[in-house]
Amino acid sequence: SFTIDQLKTVEGMIMSLSHTNQWVRRTAHRLLMETDLSQDQLLNLSNLLTSELPMARLHALWILDGKTQLSSAQIITALADASPAVRENALIVSEQLVTTDVAVLNKVLTLTSDVDQRVRMQAALSLSTLPQASFIQYKEQIFDALQMASSKPMDTWNVSGITLAAKYSPAEFFKKHSASSKMVSPELLGSLAAIAGSSSQNTVLILNTLVESPVSADSKRTILDQLTQGIHYSGTTAGAIGSIQKLEKSGDLAIISSLASLRK
Repeated sequence: SFTIDQLKTVEGMIMSLSHTNQWVRRTAHRLLMETDLSQDQLLNLSNLLTSELPMARLHALWILDGKTQLSSAQIITALADASPAVRENALIVSEQLVTTDVAVLNKVLTLTSDVDQRVRMQAALSLSTLPQASFIQYKEQIFDALQMASSKPMDTWNVSGITLAAKYSPAEFFKKHSASSKMVSPELLGSLAAIAGSSSQNTVLILNTLVESPVSADSKRTILDQLTQGIHYSGTTAGAIGSIQKLEKSGDLAIISSLASLRK
């Protein structure tokens, strides 16, 4: 049973993080964030990271993070938590270390193929926080992880997450995904094409890849339309003409119409 007096002591607040009532947990969480905690009290809070109750682990994770008392080892443990909700939140917390701690990064890469769809989405979003230098350094590992993620069931949010994670090299990942021996997702290809129009190099690579892509004519038309809408650079596009001409030879009127818009 709960009495309001439990929230008058730090020990009672920590105990209340395991309560079944959400108001009690949230109130205890708020009060703990407003209170300076001793090392012993922080240790008691850390012990909740191994609680049998997922919500207690979740509250402890965020409070320790807010107090800057969360170690990389504790984050990695939380990333492997049995609860999808804890793994998802641990991914958000991990973003502060994903650039500097390879062990954390490797775990985030693994979670792009998690059994839980929300966790997979958040893993891709957390990867998208990497600076460009780190993305380039680990590009092959990131691409492999995203390719595995794209073989899992995806909704619009998963597609968006993977696209954001590949944002520094969308055309390269477009090519890798197009060549996949597993199921190719036209929705993902279209999403990647939509953000690839920032440079002529990306545009040319998308078109070159699309010539040999096994996706249907309808999908190619949609991808071409999204590529066209995303173009926002000035300069030569001479390198794209050959691929445009090859695509025009398909004889598909819808594709030819989309290519006319692209030419313009």
